[in-house]
Amino acid sequence: MFILIHHPFILHNIYTRKYTSLHKFRIYLNIMFLLYSFFCFL
Repeated sequence: MFILIHHPFILHNIYTRKYTSLHKFRIYLNIMFLLYSFFCFL
């Protein structure tokens, strides 16, 4: 389940890899998404 949830997000990371201007925003999204996933599995 955890892999299925993160699969589209990994694709999003690959898609935005070339846009360096979104680097910090992408890190922020990663952190928020991981926290969201963590609380969902509690």
